[in-house]
Amino acid sequence: MLKSAANDTRYVILIDMDAYYAQVEMKMHQIPKDKPAAVIQWTTIIALSYPAKKAGVKRGMTAHEVLEVCPDCILVHVSTFAVSDELA
Repeated sequence: MLKSAANDTRYVILIDMDAYYAQVEMKMHQIPKDKPAAVIQWTTIIALSYPAKKAGVKRGMTAHEVLEVCPDCILVHVSTFAVSDELA
């Protein structure tokens, strides 16, 4: 929370990082903004676009559940690394 020194007014800033992460993946994979898209890691959804949210997709769903709710949803899988994996 930010506090103004001049008049003691408080400001609350909310950032939807879930949609941001999905938008980054959509940009990288050239998925149009108006298409529902979700980012999947392991077996569950970790981020989703606003069109996917509007279609009823929720974080934590499996890919199978997402496609039942929103057959048009584009699923983007992101890599996962164990501590022992090398990134190079």
